[in-house]
Amino acid sequence: MGYLTIGANNLDNRAIITSVNVRIGRSSITQQPQPGTFTCSFYLGADETIYPVQVGTNCDYYVYDSTATGSKRQVFAGTVTDVQINLNWANGTGIYEYNITAVDGLAALSKYVVGSGGYSKQYEGSRIKAILNDITATYGQVVDQTDIESPGSYELAVYNSGQSDAYTLCTEAANSAMGTLYWNQQDFRLKYVSYLTRKSNTQIILDEGDVLAGDFSLTASSNEICNATQLTYGTGSLSTQYQDATSIGLYGAKAGVRNTTLHNVSDANSIAQILLETRKDPNYNLTSITLNTAILSDSVKTELAQLEVGTRIAINSLPTTELTSFYGFVEGYTWTAARGQDIITMTLSATDQQYAFTLWDQLNGTDTWNTFATSTTTWGDLT
Repeated sequence: MGYLTIGANNLDNRAIITSVNVRIGRSSITQQPQPGTFTCSFYLGADETIYPVQVGTNCDYYVYDSTATGSKRQVFAGTVTDVQINLNWANGTGIYEYNITAVDGLAALSKYVVGSGGYSKQYEGSRIKAILNDITATYGQVVDQTDIESPGSYELAVYNSGQSDAYTLCTEAANSAMGTLYWNQQDFRLKYVSYLTRKSNTQIILDEGDVLAGDFSLTASSNEICNATQLTYGTGSLSTQYQDATSIGLYGAKAGVRNTTLHNVSDANSIAQILLETRKDPNYNLTSITLNTAILSDSVKTELAQLEVGTRIAINSLPTTELTSFYGFVEGYTWTAARGQDIITMTLSATDQQYAFTLWDQLNGTDTWNTFATSTTTWGDLT
């Protein structure tokens, strides 16, 4: 069940909502999340009137959650960008059809041009905060920084490449450090989570019944292999390279290039080795899953209503011999509402696609250091 407010219009029980689609996050861990989008269509009878729906007004969408205030929880907050109104006729009665598109707060970063004074050598979280401070200084627009983790995990080189839009500069900083910048639909603020912190995110545990209630897709492809890694750093003129001879012998040379603005060669070497270790072999991974909230428990529905980019997902029983359990992250998700039900489709990435080591809570009691450590593993990684 969905609840919709657009500007001053509370459309609960007034409009016939025929379709809703909320899309948040990204389709691949190789890119940063895109601005979230909301599209919907609804009908109003001729005797219903609403305030004019204007581009630039607020758009808020909620789903049912018995544990939330008023039994509904907001899953999208954004700004209307497009409005289309059609007048249809049925049995001599006029029916108004509205088609609305909105985007979330991440999209606003693209309209601010900053960076003319450059940025000092600093960690990626601090760089993002410096960019947001530049927006305030230049445009007088205060951007909340409560959810921006700083200083971050990796040090970035001095930036002196001139002006650019804030979205490009912020995502460049996040991508260089393998962190994630997105609009958090839970508190409606920008959020940055570093590479090292992400593995401690909130986890949702699904059982076999939840999974079989929807659809899931396993993939293993040679196109995902990268056994010859090149990573650029500094101002882009420096690079570091690593190869895995065993993987090359089995699958042929498959090169991958990652461009960063990292300052330290040690960080560049570390990230290049992590990328090689996590991508040198083809593994079956759960890439997507679709759940119908109509047949899920109330507790799981409450957890899903609080989804965000980077939420951890654990499924301990899968009906496939290729992959019997899954541990990973939600990279993107969509809410699709139809009459009487909400469908959630999640784009997933596996933990071992991002971390060249095993999470501490996934180890067996008999494991010892030399049974799982890699050349990039440090004691601080084992959390």
